[in-house]
Amino acid sequence: MDIILKEKEIALKSIETGYIDEKKPTNTIRILIKYYYNIGMNKDQILDELESFMRKYYLDFNAVSWQNILEGMIKTYANDKQTLVNIDSIRINKLELEKIKDLNDLKLEKLSFVLLVYAKILNKINDKNNNWVNKSSSIIFKEALLKDTGKKQKLILKQLKDLEYISIPKMVNKTSLRINYINEESEDVEIEIFDFRDFVLEYLKWRGEKVDICENCSRLILQSSNHKKYCKECFEKNRLIYKAQKEKEYRENRKRGQLETYSNTLEE
Repeated sequence: MDIILKEKEIALKSIETGYIDEKKPTNTIRILIKYYYNIGMNKDQILDELESFMRKYYLDFNAVSWQNILEGMIKTYANDKQTLVNIDSIRINKLELEKIKDLNDLKLEKLSFVLLVYAKILNKINDKNNNWVNKSSSIIFKEALLKDTGKKQKLILKQLKDLEYISIPKMVNKTSLRINYINEESEDVEIEIFDFRDFVLEYLKWRGEKVDICENCSRLILQSSNHKKYCKECFEKNRLIYKAQKEKEYRENRKRGQLETYSNTLEE
């Protein structure tokens, strides 16, 4: 999921452990600013806290080069409009699911489900969002577990537009579209998403696909012909652990064999 849904948890984790988003440290800074402001700090206090935090935990931190960035972000996020995001779950009702199913094309259905979930999340974050999704195509297609790129992505989105499932304004470099099949009036909830890792599998499960849970991390996994117990990440971790154990056993057995040979030599 490209959106942080539990900002207070991330803020506390950062303060307690020094966690920083390595790919985009400004994500962590933004959340910390909102957290510090919400517990009553003024802008000068927030700046002091951020500089202290960055000096301690961010190796590439330079106060001079970061000053304008920090001050600009504090000006943007240290205000009453910027509340901490705290989303526990997203509910999808039967009418929405049936509308997606009517597409009768699994690729379009998966993409539509992901767009729906994103729109509902963004609506919760901003009550004026009005069912819009502003995310790159690569993120949306990745969440839908689709490998299409470039022109193929545009053609698929055009299909949804032609079917009036979405509205697309004239934008070049970013997916900015409005979801037209949200129906918040229905209370007939069919799916409630709590875990947003590979959440599109919730839709496939609803469609009757064989979906299980990883025995290690509880992540959803799509079953193939063979019964799978683990997601890809946990399978790889278990494989490495198993390999390390076998290598250790090999070394111990080899050492034991060398000692036995040496002992037998002495006896002779």
